[in-house]
Amino acid sequence: MDIMKIESRFSPKSFDYVLCSDVIEHLLKEDGRRLIKSMQLIARKKLIVYTPNGYFPQNEKEGNEYQIHRSGWTVPDMKEMGFDHMLGLHGLKILCKRYPEPLFKPYFVSRGLSSLTQPIVLRNPKLAFQLLCVKEINC
Repeated sequence: MDIMKIESRFSPKSFDYVLCSDVIEHLLKEDGRRLIKSMQLIARKKLIVYTPNGYFPQNEKEGNEYQIHRSGWTVPDMKEMGFDHMLGLHGLKILCKRYPEPLFKPYFVSRGLSSLTQPIVLRNPKLAFQLLCVKEINC
């Protein structure tokens, strides 16, 4: 189904938790905001969004235009949308040159460095490669 039509497909408060993982960066910013608002309407307790931190260019893969990144989402963007809890994931953002390639080779070294920096970004999501954002829904 068209994800932009979830509000018409599901009744308000249909789900305790709604998870949106690696989706909103594939939408234009305005469409992403609309989707977040729609997901909020169908969630009863929490809305959880997982997305790269900021804009990371990504083109279509194997002819799939839906893989293109059309927007980037940051901590201030998510706060503006009412997300009250955010965690940083996958290490420091500066260790990736573009999504999802590590900064330098050999890749296992870059990935190892990312893992070592995870404790830093967990509570400092502005520095992280990806964001896990949670919004409490008021019943």
